[in-house]
Amino acid sequence: MARHFALLAAFCCLNYVTAQQNAVVNVDIYYESLCPDSIYFITKELAPVYDELKSFMRVNLVPFGKASWVLGDRRRPTEFQCQHGPSECYGNKAQACALYAIQQSTTGEQQQHQSVKVVNCIMSSRYPARATAQCAQDNGLSQQSLDVLKNCMRGDLGDQLLINMGERTKAFESRISFVPSIAINGVKNPSAFRNFARVVCNEIPQDQRPEVCRHV
Repeated sequence: MARHFALLAAFCCLNYVTAQQNAVVNVDIYYESLCPDSIYFITKELAPVYDELKSFMRVNLVPFGKASWVLGDRRRPTEFQCQHGPSECYGNKAQACALYAIQQSTTGEQQQHQSVKVVNCIMSSRYPARATAQCAQDNGLSQQSLDVLKNCMRGDLGDQLLINMGERTKAFESRISFVPSIAINGVKNPSAFRNFARVVCNEIPQDQRPEVCRHV
């Protein structure tokens, strides 16, 4: 258990801090694995422009949303409640574990790239709550990372990671009002939900904007 907490501390402190030097816009996405609006945002707003904007962004994915939890003890396990039921709690935990497994094996631009690609694959699938392992494999995670993912989902570490996602969400907004919520450079920006590329492009110095910014 002590090892789990040490690894969790590293996950909290290091997640994406080594992202590419060109990144100028911090993008925090607070979402849920089965939320239709979350699925829309990740698959229709983030993913289509990611490759063209990735050098200008530091993306942090936080799967939790309007969920809650009750800490367990020796008699009972930790319990989570999610807006779209138990399957969403499972999906949120699975994604938290996938992000952790990626963080353990990659750094910087590759870490962010794999995280976005895996989450987009999950959210694009017919059954997002059950798609994590297959999407991780399809997007090139090593067997070692797949084993980390599997063990995380089965053990206490998955609960700890999901609690961490909940704490990050509540630190952003104690009672999150809309899912997904997108923060740009630490500030909630409702316009990013349907105009993500435009919002990010507006944060990039005009003389550095990539080609995609001319069309949004």
